[in-house]
Amino acid sequence: PIPSGKIGATTALLFGIFIGIIGLVILQLTTNSLAMLITLATLVSYLAVYTPSKSITPWCTAIGTIPGALPPMIGWAASEGTLGIEAWLLFVVMVAWQIPHFMAIAWTYRDDYAKAELPMISVVDSSGRAAAIQSTVFTVLLIISALGFVVFGIASWIFGGISLVLGFFMLYLCLKFLVLMDRSKWAKKLFFFTLIYLPIVFGFLVIDVLYL
Repeated sequence: PIPSGKIGATTALLFGIFIGIIGLVILQLTTNSLAMLITLATLVSYLAVYTPSKSITPWCTAIGTIPGALPPMIGWAASEGTLGIEAWLLFVVMVAWQIPHFMAIAWTYRDDYAKAELPMISVVDSSGRAAAIQSTVFTVLLIISALGFVVFGIASWIFGGISLVLGFFMLYLCLKFLVLMDRSKWAKKLFFFTLIYLPIVFGFLVIDVLYL
């Protein structure tokens, strides 16, 4: 709406501030201060830190994983009033998942990012190796953090086994993305699998915790 001229930048800014404040007030009145403060931190880190960083540094994606991983903590804080180990594990899982997800996007649409003069890692390193290496490293972190739910006695090894199978398949896709020259093909496969991974893992986590 802004680039097309349907909405002015000032109007959009004022509307965003308005709904942001309304959301914070609703959270404060209906849940608790912790949930409201984490939401405020999400807004500030996304808008004031991550968004400007996209035009400054190739590390913008890593910076963006922080506000991107805070929503599950908001939900946990709203429900429990505190942040237990479960909330922190959800946070780490979300941080780790975002890198292969967005690196796959960054490589697939690297030409568009280059035209927009955004210094994504896929633009700075045109070989694609940097994006693939980051995807691989954070997928290993994803596998480890998902197992944390088993290690801390939150879920059973049934969930652990499922998360391992899915995690290692994602790692396989990352390695293909890294070592094969046809990176676009494997980046797309990795992207679509990340879309499948998260709802399946979290869905089985819920089932395991509640029924197993």
